[in-house]
Amino acid sequence: MTATIKTRSGRYTLESALETEASFLVSVDDTKSLTALLAALWDKRDAIAATAKSHLGLGWRDDCRVMPMDAWVCGGFNTCVLVEVHRGSKAIGSSQSHASTPLSISQYVFRVCMPHKLAESQYPGTIDEKMRCEVAAYAWIEEHCAEIRTPELIGFGFTSGPRFTHVRYLPWYTRWFHFIRKGIRSMLDRPLLTNYKRCHAVVNSTPTSKHNHLGLGYVLLEHIGSDTGLPLSATWKQQQIRQQQREPASNHQHLRRHNLYRSISRIMLSLARLPQQRIGSFSFNPVDCTVSLDNRPLVCATVQLEATGAQRTIPPSQTYERADVYVADVLTLHDNHFMANPHAVRDTKDARERLAMRTLWRTVSHRFASRGPLQENIPQLDLAVGNLVVDDDWNVTCLMGLDWMAVLPVSALAVPHWLTGCKLHQIRGEQYDAYDSARRAFLEVMRQQQQSADNAVEIARALEDSWQSRAVWFWASLRSTSAWVFLFEDHILPFFAPGTKVSQLVKVASFWDADIDAVVETKLADEEQYQAELRQLFEHEGKDV
Repeated sequence: MTATIKTRSGRYTLESALETEASFLVSVDDTKSLTALLAALWDKRDAIAATAKSHLGLGWRDDCRVMPMDAWVCGGFNTCVLVEVHRGSKAIGSSQSHASTPLSISQYVFRVCMPHKLAESQYPGTIDEKMRCEVAAYAWIEEHCAEIRTPELIGFGFTSGPRFTHVRYLPWYTRWFHFIRKGIRSMLDRPLLTNYKRCHAVVNSTPTSKHNHLGLGYVLLEHIGSDTGLPLSATWKQQQIRQQQREPASNHQHLRRHNLYRSISRIMLSLARLPQQRIGSFSFNPVDCTVSLDNRPLVCATVQLEATGAQRTIPPSQTYERADVYVADVLTLHDNHFMANPHAVRDTKDARERLAMRTLWRTVSHRFASRGPLQENIPQLDLAVGNLVVDDDWNVTCLMGLDWMAVLPVSALAVPHWLTGCKLHQIRGEQYDAYDSARRAFLEVMRQQQQSADNAVEIARALEDSWQSRAVWFWASLRSTSAWVFLFEDHILPFFAPGTKVSQLVKVASFWDADIDAVVETKLADEEQYQAELRQLFEHEGKDV
């Protein structure tokens, strides 16, 4: 019998847990925290239903209910609670306990942030920061990129209290006054006024104040059903299996891929239509409901590193005019995580090699990050395969997941790495050639779309330049919490020192810290303690299978 522990990513033995790149102890804690969060949300299901009903402006004849937990979906940073609305389900003159056949049934997504994944305990306010940036992304795209179809953001609430609803769900006179005010602000060139207004909260289905009594950071979103399309991930895997079996591509498969490339190109071009002067993230101001580029660049990796122990290096209000300054701060955040992570190294050789790579990582950064304030910065989204909803011909019909939209240098933009079905760190050898072929096909479609686009930034050229200069791998390594090792070793190091192995450069590690021997000893002690805690965990919580 072998003791195993189950986490969100699967069931592990002690041996397989020791081999994971990330801390297995963190994965176990995350699984426990998620279980507790789901139970707490279920206990609050009546308040969630009442809150959703309030945002939607439903009447007493309409019924709103939270669907069973097996219908919920848990992502990397959010839990999606499915809410079902039965309009006209209560007959006139009947009690609330007696319902008639509803006139219509619709579903909505009540999405809640996971505090344990967002460094909320280490840095209180991170949930609200993430929500301000996400809401701002929805509002900015609604205003400037209306051709990009996204789920409708109906309402949202911050953990700190305020709740907001889209004016579409408010009385006509409120909408009328709002759009007059918005037009005047636009003529005066003031910050973008969003289409959201403060609304009253509910306690036991009764409006009380303009505060969120759930104690949750949440958004209420339109549910994207099969009438809009299916997640690309639902059919993408089938396509990859055919390719692995060397099946010849049909005309329909060629058409699908062309349509997908065209849709993604249009999304990129639309976002790049308005270059920005600073590096950062758009943020929603709860005081006046405006959006400004005044938040730090809130990308996924930043929050992941902070949530797993890294000391914060970029305050929420920090934006950048220079890419090199931003890159320096991100590299410091990675260094902080290295020191805080008890599972950062495996042995002495691994420790010195990783420290050497970190030293060289910072050394070559000037090659990829502009030192002047004149670089082109554009809004960039996570165009992951799971965030794209497509029709049967793979035209993108909806873009999901606006959590991590950030304004970054155009050199950070890349052709999606998943075009050949590989993870980022797997693009090497034969897979590198396959990806390069797909990348060139994508750029050909991008150039065609760019001819009819009104863009100041030449995206196709920027993507090609980033590939040729290896900047694509440098920026990808900054956005990764664990794959940076493989990206540096496989792509960045060979560019500067062809044929050189990391083991030949371990002396460089001495430049990472004045007392590098002490650093190595500290990390080896951390790893020893980590393995001891891991073995103890399996002894007490492992289940025999």
